[in-house]
Amino acid sequence: MVNIIIDSLYDVFITLLLIGGIFPLLIGLLTVFSWALRVRAPADKSNRINRIRLWWFAISAPHRFTANFQWLYGDEVDNLIGGRTWEKGEDDDRS
Repeated sequence: MVNIIIDSLYDVFITLLLIGGIFPLLIGLLTVFSWALRVRAPADKSNRINRIRLWWFAISAPHRFTANFQWLYGDEVDNLIGGRTWEKGEDDDRS
C-alpha cells in the first residue's frame, strides 16, 4: 500500500517537472537559436560573441538600456494607453 502511494506521488512529481520544464526549455532553445542566426551588416560573424554579451547585459542590467530605448522608462500599460506616441524608426535601426 505504501509503495503504491509513493509510486503515484513519484509519477505526479515527474509529470509536474516535465510540464513545468517545457517553458524554460523553449526559452533556452530560442536563445541558443537566436545566437546562431546570421548577423546583419555591418556586423561580421565574430559579433556572435557580442550578441551573447548583449543578452547577458540585457538580463543582468536592463537599467543601462533606458537611455537608448525610451519605452523602457514607462510601464507597459503607460506605453500602450495614453503614453508617448512612437514614430517608425525610433529606437530601431531597421527603418
